[in-house]
Amino acid sequence: MLFSDYLEFWLQWKRKSWEEVTYSGYCQNVRSWIEPYFAKRKVRLNEITVLDIEMFYTHEINQRGVSGNTVLHYHANIRKALSDAAKLKLIPYNPAAEVERPKKDNFVASYYSADELMEVLPIFANTKMELPVMLAAFYGLRRSEVIGLQWSAIDFERKIVTISRTFERINVDGKMVDVSKCRTKNKASFRSLPLIPAVEQALLKAQKRQHQQMKLCGGSYCKEYKDYICVDDMGHLVTPDYVTRVFREMLLKNGFRPIRYHDLRHPYVKHTTKKYNSEKQKTQATKIVDLIAWGFCFCFVCYSKRSWTL
Repeated sequence: MLFSDYLEFWLQWKRKSWEEVTYSGYCQNVRSWIEPYFAKRKVRLNEITVLDIEMFYTHEINQRGVSGNTVLHYHANIRKALSDAAKLKLIPYNPAAEVERPKKDNFVASYYSADELMEVLPIFANTKMELPVMLAAFYGLRRSEVIGLQWSAIDFERKIVTISRTFERINVDGKMVDVSKCRTKNKASFRSLPLIPAVEQALLKAQKRQHQQMKLCGGSYCKEYKDYICVDDMGHLVTPDYVTRVFREMLLKNGFRPIRYHDLRHPYVKHTTKKYNSEKQKTQATKIVDLIAWGFCFCFVCYSKRSWTL
């Protein structure tokens, strides 16, 4: 059996034991890069060596210019696949276990200072990106947590936002699939946060607009995502890819230093790492949010009369 053929068998064999997101990630790596490389060289499963695997990593880094972090993902896929092959007695041992683990690149996130953020936030006012940007910047939410946020998570009376859901749109065997989970990335990510004034105003405005659009559009309005907060005027969910792409486009269009959407959460996360106790986390996180939020209130009001764009 060719190693490439085994990999395809492995994907189908293990599919039911993986979540859709995990399966999608494995398919992307295996079918796009790992399978084609080994298929071209006709490497057999029972003959694959440490050198074969290391040559693949070298090829990816030197020829395709991928990062060490990407090669680490390939390594995890190959090692798991060969480990399962060894369990099935298809090979005597797992050669990937003896491969020198690729080095991880040291990534330094680029993020905005509080002053820079104050200048950036107004350009997103009254657009579909307003809430996604505010929620990431003020609360340090991941993209999947922002998109997955529902109205039931907002307690306007107690002034609390509960982060308990995620939403991802992934490619599964050529089809885009929505994956909504009633849980966060890990237990520590399940949290309740204070509903700060600027965010509360934006949420109330979005909720009012959503109700108006439902009445205005009638049967044309998409009801599938009516429980979600980040939707457009026709009720369609603001997708993860849209958030990532348009965030960068709007920064460049308005002459701001481009950063990743994910980097909006870094100043917040930096002050809520595990080395702080829970009470200190709450105090420090609140200070950061308040410094930004109260200043933004003025900008928010100034832009409140602009029309909904994008």
